[in-house]
Amino acid sequence: MEVSTGAQASEPGTAALTAETLRRQILHYLPGTVGPAVGLLAFAAVFTRVFDTAGYGRYSLVFSVATLLAALFGQWLVQSINRFVAASGDLARDAELIGAALSLITFAVVAAAVLVGPLLAAELDPAWRPFIVTGALVTLSWGLFQPLLSTSQATLRAASNSLLRLAQVGLRLGLATLLVFTIWPHPAALLAASAVGSGLLAGLLWWRSGIPFLFNPLARRIRPGLARWSRYGVPMIPWYACSVLLAVGDRYVIQWLRGPSEVGIYAANYGIVAGGAGLLAAPIRLAAHPFLMRAWGQGNRERTVAWLSRIISILIFAMIVVVGVTILLAPDLARIILGPQFREGWRVMPIALAGIALWQLGIYTHKPFEFHERTGAMMGLAAAAAAVNLALNLVSVGRFGYMAAAWTTTASYALYVCLTGWLGRRIFAWRLEWRRLLPPTAGFTTSLVALAAVRHILARRVSYPVELAVFIALLSLVLAGAAVLTLRMLRADLDA
Repeated sequence: MEVSTGAQASEPGTAALTAETLRRQILHYLPGTVGPAVGLLAFAAVFTRVFDTAGYGRYSLVFSVATLLAALFGQWLVQSINRFVAASGDLARDAELIGAALSLITFAVVAAAVLVGPLLAAELDPAWRPFIVTGALVTLSWGLFQPLLSTSQATLRAASNSLLRLAQVGLRLGLATLLVFTIWPHPAALLAASAVGSGLLAGLLWWRSGIPFLFNPLARRIRPGLARWSRYGVPMIPWYACSVLLAVGDRYVIQWLRGPSEVGIYAANYGIVAGGAGLLAAPIRLAAHPFLMRAWGQGNRERTVAWLSRIISILIFAMIVVVGVTILLAPDLARIILGPQFREGWRVMPIALAGIALWQLGIYTHKPFEFHERTGAMMGLAAAAAAVNLALNLVSVGRFGYMAAAWTTTASYALYVCLTGWLGRRIFAWRLEWRRLLPPTAGFTTSLVALAAVRHILARRVSYPVELAVFIALLSLVLAGAAVLTLRMLRADLDA
């Protein structure tokens, strides 16, 4: 489909696929991952002190349901944009197709809300009813914002993508603070703030991109492209649903077996590390995906193997870094950020973060299936991991509480990585670069053990604020070294 509608072409989308270009992309993505992570910490710090554990737990559950529904409606388009637009680098070529898909998503979400909303209002407990309309608005705004945001990733506009992510979390935090403290002191106001912020950005993106508004999805020239994108993207809907269930399904089990208070404790501590996981992994993941798809689309299999092998090795190192740091800092994060009722859950943090990091790794161990457009197989593997997660949670959460949920979810993420790594290498033989990975891993692990010993000595001699300040200063030096090692791992051989 070669129809142009005036959508803005991206100059960076034509950049050479070199290690230097990838390094620049990663640096551009850093503000868009660090900023939202800080925003999530601020969000938890403020609102876990405003609402009790039950109210915050209800908000967390509804937000997870709304974002899951947004994924069900829009994730097929996100995945198709990141596959086909990333391979070509030409957004204008597919602008009409994207406009038609966004029109379908808008109609589907509005129709579902009109049909289901009154039924929920009649059946739910009064404590949940204020969340119905705001939850529907989050579903619509996120269902449109995420596909539109993915166009900047697919066309290698990392700085724009980063700015939009910062704007989304900034609007969410700012509007939530305004609503809760001036107009509506209810947890549902947190959903309203997220919906308004994401909706404003989605409208701005739709207008600025040149993608037509409310385009007819039945237009004859659209049908072949829409059919191909649907064949690729529709299996990604249940895949993404399974990924969301892996991330938040344990909260539903906790709610059912233990009550909303434990959900609130678990969700608040989980939320802290969910943002932290992106500090190192997300910039690499966001920058690398279009490089891989472009190399594959150009038919350069040798280059694709080199890129995928190096990126997986870097992600493993990044995973070790963030989990190791969290093991040392989890009690401090809970003490500084969370309200007193939520701090007992700090042990969730390193376990949950290990699971999130494994999922980031799984996004690349399953890349061979994406290359060959075998998304149905990916869906099956994600469904298997989600089913195992649900079964383990049902067996263990009732007896052991939310800590069991953290362990079982991490085990399920590990299962997905193992399955996609083993089966994916049978159709596309990437390699794990052990010789490149082991030296920095050993050096970083040794540094963390030394830091833990230094802190133990400090704790006996100085006050807690001084101890923490000295420890963070030393830890910052170690993290700076880890960042340098990560960038060096991008060099050598990739541009050959």
